[in-house]
Amino acid sequence: MASASTSTHEGIYDVFLSFRGETRYHFTDHLYSALRDNGVHTFRDDEELERGDVIAPGLLKAIEQSRISIVIFSENYAQSRWCLDELVKIIECMTERKQIVLPVFYHVDPSHVRKQMGSYGEAFAYHEKDADLKKREKIQKWRTALTETSNLSGWHLLDNQSESNVIKEITDKIITRLNPRSLYVGKNIVGMNIRLEKLLSLINIDSNDVCFVGICGLGGIGKTTIAKALYNKISNQFQGASFLANVRENSEKHSDILQLQRQLLDDIEKGKNRKISNVHEGMDAIKKVLSLGRVLVVLDDVDNFEQLKHFAGEHDWFGPGSRILITTRNKHLLHVHGVDKYHEIEELNSEEALQLFSLYAFKPNCHQEDYEDLPDRIVKYAKGLPLALRVLGSHLCERTPSEWESELHKLEREPIQEIQNVLKISYDGLDRTQGEIFLDIACFFKGQDKDFVSRILDGCDFYAESGFSVLCDRCLITILDNKIHMHDLIQQMGWHIVREQNPEKPGKWSRLWEREDVFRVLTRYEGTEAIKGIFLDMSTSKQLQFTTEAFKMMNDLRLLKVHQDANYDSAVKYWTLAGLFEMHLSQVHFCRDFKFPSQELRYLHWDGYPLESLPSNFYAENLVELNLRCSNIKQLWETELFKKLKVINLSHSQHLNKIPNPSSVPNLEILTLEGCRFTFDSPHETLELLTNFFSLILIGCINLESLPRSIYKLRRLTTLCCGGCKNLRSFPEIMGNMEKLRKLDLDNTAIVKLPSSIEHLKGLEYLDLSNCKDLITIPQSICNLTSLKFLNFDFCSKLEKLPEDLKSLKCLQKLYLQDLNCQLPSVSGLCSLKVLNLSESNVTDKGILINICHLSSLEELYLNNCNLMGEIPSEVCQLSSLKELDLSWNHFSSIPASISQLSKLKALGLSHCRNLLQIPELPSTLQFLDAHNSHFTLSSPSSFLPSSFSEFQDLVCGSSFQLCVCYSYSYFEEGVSIFFPGISGIPEWIMGENMGNHVTIDLPQDWFEDKDFLGFALCSAYVPLDDESKDDFEHGFEDKSEIQSENESDHDEWAHKSEDESENGSAYKFDNKYVYEHSPCSLECDLTFHGDQSKFSIYPSLSAWCECCENDGASGQMWVLYYPKFAIKKNYHSNTWGRLKASFHGYFNGMPVKVEKCGVQLIYAKNDEYNCPTLTTMPDTWNMECLQKLYLDGTAIKEIPSSIDSLSILVEFYTRNCKNLESLPRSICRLKYLQVLCCSGCSKLGSFPELMENMNNLRELHLHGTAIQDLPSSIENLKGLKFLDLASCKKLVTLPTHICNLKSLKTLHVYGCSKLNKLPKSLGSLQCLEHLDAGCLGSIASQLPSLSGLCSLRILHLNGLNLMQWSIQDDICRLYSLEVLDLTNCNLIDDGIADEIFHLSSLQVLLLSRNHISKIPAGISQLSKLQVLGFSHCKMAVEIPELPSSLRSIDVHACTGLKILSNPSSLFWASLFKCFKSAIQVLYIFMALDFVYRHGIYMQLLCRIWNVEIIAMIHLQKHGQIFVILVKELVFLFQEVVEFQNGYDIRKMDPE
Repeated sequence: MASASTSTHEGIYDVFLSFRGETRYHFTDHLYSALRDNGVHTFRDDEELERGDVIAPGLLKAIEQSRISIVIFSENYAQSRWCLDELVKIIECMTERKQIVLPVFYHVDPSHVRKQMGSYGEAFAYHEKDADLKKREKIQKWRTALTETSNLSGWHLLDNQSESNVIKEITDKIITRLNPRSLYVGKNIVGMNIRLEKLLSLINIDSNDVCFVGICGLGGIGKTTIAKALYNKISNQFQGASFLANVRENSEKHSDILQLQRQLLDDIEKGKNRKISNVHEGMDAIKKVLSLGRVLVVLDDVDNFEQLKHFAGEHDWFGPGSRILITTRNKHLLHVHGVDKYHEIEELNSEEALQLFSLYAFKPNCHQEDYEDLPDRIVKYAKGLPLALRVLGSHLCERTPSEWESELHKLEREPIQEIQNVLKISYDGLDRTQGEIFLDIACFFKGQDKDFVSRILDGCDFYAESGFSVLCDRCLITILDNKIHMHDLIQQMGWHIVREQNPEKPGKWSRLWEREDVFRVLTRYEGTEAIKGIFLDMSTSKQLQFTTEAFKMMNDLRLLKVHQDANYDSAVKYWTLAGLFEMHLSQVHFCRDFKFPSQELRYLHWDGYPLESLPSNFYAENLVELNLRCSNIKQLWETELFKKLKVINLSHSQHLNKIPNPSSVPNLEILTLEGCRFTFDSPHETLELLTNFFSLILIGCINLESLPRSIYKLRRLTTLCCGGCKNLRSFPEIMGNMEKLRKLDLDNTAIVKLPSSIEHLKGLEYLDLSNCKDLITIPQSICNLTSLKFLNFDFCSKLEKLPEDLKSLKCLQKLYLQDLNCQLPSVSGLCSLKVLNLSESNVTDKGILINICHLSSLEELYLNNCNLMGEIPSEVCQLSSLKELDLSWNHFSSIPASISQLSKLKALGLSHCRNLLQIPELPSTLQFLDAHNSHFTLSSPSSFLPSSFSEFQDLVCGSSFQLCVCYSYSYFEEGVSIFFPGISGIPEWIMGENMGNHVTIDLPQDWFEDKDFLGFALCSAYVPLDDESKDDFEHGFEDKSEIQSENESDHDEWAHKSEDESENGSAYKFDNKYVYEHSPCSLECDLTFHGDQSKFSIYPSLSAWCECCENDGASGQMWVLYYPKFAIKKNYHSNTWGRLKASFHGYFNGMPVKVEKCGVQLIYAKNDEYNCPTLTTMPDTWNMECLQKLYLDGTAIKEIPSSIDSLSILVEFYTRNCKNLESLPRSICRLKYLQVLCCSGCSKLGSFPELMENMNNLRELHLHGTAIQDLPSSIENLKGLKFLDLASCKKLVTLPTHICNLKSLKTLHVYGCSKLNKLPKSLGSLQCLEHLDAGCLGSIASQLPSLSGLCSLRILHLNGLNLMQWSIQDDICRLYSLEVLDLTNCNLIDDGIADEIFHLSSLQVLLLSRNHISKIPAGISQLSKLQVLGFSHCKMAVEIPELPSSLRSIDVHACTGLKILSNPSSLFWASLFKCFKSAIQVLYIFMALDFVYRHGIYMQLLCRIWNVEIIAMIHLQKHGQIFVILVKELVFLFQEVVEFQNGYDIRKMDPE
C-alpha cells in the first residue's frame, strides 16, 4: 500500500499503487519492478509504516498527481481504514479528474468486494462496531467506493494463473494508455494551449458518439502541428490511435494508399501485421477492426474525397466514442464527406507572432535592441502565419540590422520561395476560371464588396459565385460582412504568379496594379495583348500624360481603373458637411482624340475623366460597369446599345446635361448621379424597359425639380435617394404597386406633401423626410406601410399633423420626431420600436410619457428640451431594454429612484437640468453620464458608482476599446465617463490632485495583480481661456500650461516607445480627430503608463454636441472618468508599469479651454468610501500578523502608531496624500520584509525617522511632495534600495553623503527641490544609477558634483538649472551609456556645449530648447543613434549643422533667428532629406504634433486617411506660423489641407 513518506518526485506520477502490505514482497513488488523497468514512474511506499487513523496529506496529493491508479484488492485490503480512505480519494479523482482506475482482484472474488461479503464483510462488521453517526457516514463512502471500483474492467488473478503473465498484461495495458507513439511537434511552439483548448471543447472527448472533426486553414497556418499536439494529448484515452501524415503526398499511387491502410491497421492492432493485398480489401479490414473499439485516427493534409473514402468512409466504420480528425486546406471536402464539426485555425496574434519569430531569429545572447522596430515590421509582413515567421526568423538569424532592412525591401517584390511553394499548393488545384478569379482578387479586388466583384467577374464569364465558393473552401479568401478578404501572403503569392510570367517586363504581365509598373508601361509604350487589367491610383501620383499609343496593343484589356479613392472619399465627406459645394478632383492629361481599346472592356472606372465625351472609338459591347466620378462628361452616348451594362456612376460630374436613354441600357441595375446638375427634361416613358433596375441615387442634384411620372414602372427598384435635392417640390403618384422599393430618401427637399398613393410602396422599410421645411401634411395612408422600419420627420417645422394611426406600424424600429410643432400621436402600439426621438418637441402631456413606457423593446429614448416639469414618471423605469436616455434641457426636479432597475442603461443625459439637485443610485451598467450645466454635485464615488466599478471585469470581456455613441455625445474607450458641473471643485475623494492639465502618480508594486484594485478615477476641471491666452492661441504661441509642462520631471518619455503603442492607443486617437473637428465640445485624456524602459498610452475621449459649448459652455465644468484595469490591452497586463501620468486637453467650439485642476485616484473593491477621508487615528494594537499590504491613502491620520512593527511580514505600506500626517514612527525599521514605502503627497510630513536597524528588503521609497527638510545619515541602512523619489520636496535643504552608500540605487528623483543647495560630492560612486532627475534645483548649478562615475546612467535631466558657468564636458561627456540628456532652459551659451559631448555614442534624445545657443557644434553628426533633437525657442540660433541620418524628429519652432530655413539649398535641408531617405517605413508622430493639432491641422487623421507610412515634420515660428510637412514621395498630399486650414500656400515649394 502506498505511503506519502516515500515520494520525492514533485511532478505527475504515471501510476499510483494502492495495496495492503500482505502483497508487498511478491505480487506488488513484481508489478512495481515491471512498471519501473518499462519507464513508468510509479508511486508506492518502500517500507511498511505504522498508520494512524487519518490519511496523510502527502498521500492525497500523490493520488491527485497520478494519471492511473491500480488498486490491488487482496484478502485483508478492507481491514485497513487507510486503504479504504485511499480508495475513496481514487474514486473522487476518477470522477473529477478523469483519472484511469484499474482493479486487480488478487485471489479474492470480485463479487465479495462489490457486495462486501466474505473477508470484506467481516472487515466491515468490525468497522461498524460502536461506530457513531460520523463514522457510519464514512463507512458508507467506503462501501460505495468498493462497489464502483469492482464494477470496473480489470484483472482477476486465480490460484492456477501465472502471476508473471498477468503482470505483463497489466504493464502492456499501462504502456498503451500512457505512451502511444508520441509525435514530434517541433520546438518553439507558441500559442498552442489556447488553440488546443478550443479543439478539445469542440471534439467533446467524453461523448460516446462517433465524431468526424475537420481542421482547416491555409497552408502554413499550423494545422498539422496542432493536430500532432492534440494527438499527443488525448491518444492515451483511446484503445487505439493512428496518425497518418502527409496523406496528399503519400496517396499519389495505388500502392501508396495501400501502404497507408496497412499503417493504420498496424497502429490500431499494435503490430499484428495484417495482410491486405489491395485497397478495397484494406477498406473492408479497416471497417472490421476499427469498429470494435474506441479509436483516434488523424488524417493529415487530405485534399480529395477519394482519400477519405479509403481510410474513413462512414461513421459506422468506427466504434463508439471514436474521433476522426482530418486536416485539410479544402473546407468543401469536409462538407461533402459530412464531417460533424470543423475548426478553422486562426493566425497568431501580434504578441504570439513576435514571440515565435524571435525564437528563430535571435540567439540567446543577441542584442535585440539593436534591431529597433525591425522585428515588428517582419511580424506585420507575415500577418500571423507560423510558417512565414519560422522561415523568416531562420533566414534572418545572425544577420545584421542593415541586412534585415535590405531583406525587407526585397520581400516587397520577391517573396521567399519556401513560403510560396507551400501556399501555392492551394492555387495549383484551381481550374482556369477559378485561377483568373483568384488573380483578379489578389491584384485588384481584395477588400471589395462581394456583389460588386461578382458582377464584374460574371461579366468576364468567370462564374463568380462558384469561384468564390471554391476559393473559400481552399482558404484562399474569406468573405466577412460581404467583403472579400485575403491574407497578405496569399495576395503576395498571387502577385508573384503574375510577375513570374515575365519578371523583367511588366508589359507582358496579365495585370498591372502598382504605380511604378503602370507608369513604366504607359510611358515606354510597353503594353502588350497580355495585359488584361490595369488599376492605377492617382491619389498620390505625379501627373501622367495618357496617349493613344500607350494603349494601342492592349486589345484584351477588360479591367481599367484610374482612380483617386482616398481623395474622393475625403472630398465627399467635406462636400456633405459643407453644404453640397462643387467638388473637383485633379485630372489626368491627354489629347482630345485619345483612344483606347474597349472591345473586351468589362469595367471602366476613371475618376476626374477630363473629356466631355467618351473616345470616338468607344464601343464596349461587353461593358458591365462604367464609373466616371467627378468627370467633365456632358453626355455619354446618343444611340449606342449596351446590353450588358449594369452600373453607371457619374457622381459629381457637374457638366452632365443628359442621362442615357433607358432603351440604350436595357439591363441597367444601378444609376448613381449624386451631385450632378442635370434635369429630367421630358418624361422617360421607356423606364419600363429597365426590368432589372433596382437603385437610383440622385443625392444633391440641386437642379432636379421633379421625378418622372413613370417611375412607378420600375418594378424592381429597391433604393431611391433624393436627399439634398433642394428644388424637388413633388413626389409623383404611384400608379401601381412598387413592392420591391425598400428605401426612399427625401430628406432636405422642398416637398410639400406626399401623395396618398404612397401606400402602394408595400415593401418600404426606410422613409426619410427630415429637414423638409415645406412639408405640411402626411397622408393617413402612410400607416398602411406595414413593413416600415425607419421613419424620420425631424425638423419638419411646418408639418401640421401626424397620422393618428401611426401606432399601427408594428414593424417600425426607429422613429424620429425632433423639433415638431404639431401634436404628437400615441405610439403605444409600436411594439418593435427601438429608437424614439422626441427632442425639442413639447411633451407637456404626461400621457404621452405613460404611453412610451409601454414600449418594451425601446433601447434609445431622446426627450431633451421637451419642457418636462415636476417629476419624471416612474413608469419610465419599466423600459427594461433601454440603453440610452437623454433628458437634458428640461425642468424636472427629480428622477425616480427606480432608475437603478434599468439594467441595460449605458448612457444618461441630464445636462442643463437646472432644477435637478440630486441623482439617485444609477444602474451598474452605466458608462456615460452627461450632466454639465446642471446644479448637482458629485460628493463621493458612491453617489454615482456604488457597484458598477466592481463589475467592470465582466463588462470589458477582454476588449480594450469601444465606442459609446449617443444622439448628442460620444465616448471613446472603456470605462465610465461623467461630464458634470464642477462648482465645488475636484471631489474630495480624489486625492491625487494637481494644478494644471496633468498629474502623475506612482502605482503600487503589484497593482495589476491586486484583486481588490479595480481601476482609476480621473478628473479634470475646465475653465475658458482668458482673452490674453486666446490671443496667444490664435497667433500660434504656446499657452502657459504647455510651457510649464516642458519642465516636467518625466522627460524620459522621449527615451523609449512601447512596441505596440500606436496599435493600442494612437490608432484610436487618430479616429477621434475627425469627431473633434466637427463637435463643439471635445475632451481628451492621455493616459500614459510608464515602465522602466518603455511606456504605452490610452486615449479616452469625449465629444459632445451642445449649443452651450458654442458660447461659455466650458465654465465650471468637470469631466470624471472611471477607467477599469481590465480594459487595459492584454499585452500590458503587468505590474512593470510603475507610474501613471494623466494629461487632459479640451476644446470648446474649436478653441482650447484651460484645465484648471486635475486629479487621479486608485479605486479598490473593499473600500466603499475609497480611502476613508474621515479616518483620523489608527489602532494601537494590530491583530493582523499575516497582513502583507496596508493602504492608508487619503486618510486624515496624523501619526502612525509605533505598534506598526507588529505587522512583521508587511511588504507594502502606502500613506499617499495623507495631508495631516506629520511623522513616521522609528519602529518602522523593524518591518524587515517591507519592500515599498510610499508617502508621496503627505504635505505635512516634515521628517524621516532614524533607521536604527537595517532594512535590506526595502526597494522603493516614495517621498514625493512631502515637507521633509533632510534625510538621516542612517538612510545608508537601506542596502537594497533601488528607487528613491524626493521630487517636489520644496523644503529639502540637504542630502546626506551617506546616500552614496546605496550601491543598489537605480533611480533618484530630486526634481523641483528648490531649496536643495547641494548634492553629495560622491554622487558619482552610484555605479548602478540609471536615471537621475535633478532639474529645477534653483541655485545648485555652481555646486554640481562630478557625475563621471555614473557608468550605468541612461537618463539625465538637468532642465531648468543655470549652467552658464559650468562646463559639461568633463562629466557628462564620459557617460557613455547615456541615452537621454535634457538640458532644456539651462541658460547655456555657445561655449557651454563642448565637442566632446558628441562622443556619447548611445545618445538617442538631446533636448537643448530655451537656451542662448547661436549654433550647434558640427560634431552632432557623429551621434549615430540620435533620434530626437529639441531646439525650440533658441532665439539666438542662426545655424544648424549637418544632422545625423538616424534623426527622426527635430523641433525648431520659435527659433526666430534661423535664416537657413527659407533657403531650400541649405545644409539643414540637405541633411534632413538625408534623414528621410534612411527613414524606415513606420509612422512617426513627433514632438510638435500637439502644437500642430492645436492649429487645426489634423495630422493624425490625415495619416489614417492617406495611409502615410513615412512622415517627418518640422514646425517653426517666423512672422506668425509657417508649417512645412515633409512626407517622403507624398509631399503634395497635405498641400490642399494646409491651405484650407490656415490660408497658406506651400505648393510653390519644390518638393524635391
